[in-house]
Amino acid sequence: MRAGDTHYTASAGTIPLRSAIAQSYSRDKKLPCKLENVAVGCGAKQIIYEAFAATLNDGDEVIVPAPYWVSYPDIASLHGGRPVVVTCGEDVGFKLTPAALSKVITPNTKWLVLNTPNNPSGAVYSAQELQKLGDILRQNPHVWVMTDEIYEYLYYNGTRAPSLLEVAPFLFNRALIINGMSKAYAMTGWRVVYAVGPKELIDVVVKMLSQSTTCPSSFGQAAAVEALTGDQSCVAEATELYRTRRDRMIEILRDAPGLSFGVPPDGAFYLYVSVAELIGRMTPATSCKDCGHWQTRSERRWSKGPDTPCARPKRECPSSKQRGGSSKWPKACRVSRTGTTKSARCASASSTR
Repeated sequence: MRAGDTHYTASAGTIPLRSAIAQSYSRDKKLPCKLENVAVGCGAKQIIYEAFAATLNDGDEVIVPAPYWVSYPDIASLHGGRPVVVTCGEDVGFKLTPAALSKVITPNTKWLVLNTPNNPSGAVYSAQELQKLGDILRQNPHVWVMTDEIYEYLYYNGTRAPSLLEVAPFLFNRALIINGMSKAYAMTGWRVVYAVGPKELIDVVVKMLSQSTTCPSSFGQAAAVEALTGDQSCVAEATELYRTRRDRMIEILRDAPGLSFGVPPDGAFYLYVSVAELIGRMTPATSCKDCGHWQTRSERRWSKGPDTPCARPKRECPSSKQRGGSSKWPKACRVSRTGTTKSARCASASSTR
């Protein structure tokens, strides 16, 4: 600021910052990245917003693998696009498979949004997995890909996470890379994010930027230049700190009743924890003495006596018994709460557990 970086800049960003970004992508990822291939914005949401505003027509489809950052489908919808959410479960590591991608591509598909390392799962696509997705995209030249790499350097199995365009450089002319300063450099409040892509798309995005925020803050861009060109040891130190915290959280949560996760994150700074076993439960203080089954809301509501059998099936709890009477109440639950034995009936055999 004392050096005078307090004025408007070009809408695409300052030349020193765009040069630093272009040099980084040319050097590290071997991409044909020049000054004209870089635009700087005030946040990832803004770049995504302007890119979708510039390219989507009503009914164009945007493929979004789930779990996803909440803004992707909403921004697509704002511009007339139709989000196509593809559920990627724990069985596939919360990652999009080539088969799943191929299945949802239609003539109306405009974009695939790929976020790796992922928010919120922390999943990271390997180079081999990205190559296979690239093969599907090669067969569908009408599909553009937006690859959000904002957590690129927060990677626990190397210096940085693999990038789609490194293994599939042929996509450069129909891709938009989103990256920035907020995560690796902890510069969230400086609001400096950049896009790398083909000149034709970057030019249109810059026109959109010029009519919204004009330009990012000049001193924020100056700070970004220092971050990108300076000593990078702070990034490695921060990543190691996040790794230590990840390992500690995993250690703690492994012993937490009702919480589970099968895929430890390889990047970012999130743990994607399943609470499926807690849905419908009331409190961990109320449970079956024999099997630890937690009392549901319905079971607590119908609590009557001290010796009611557990509501779970007999094969799951040794104290479970089949009760006579109405089929509406086929099972019940004996529970223990703060040292006092109580009981509760299960609302129905199909109650959510």
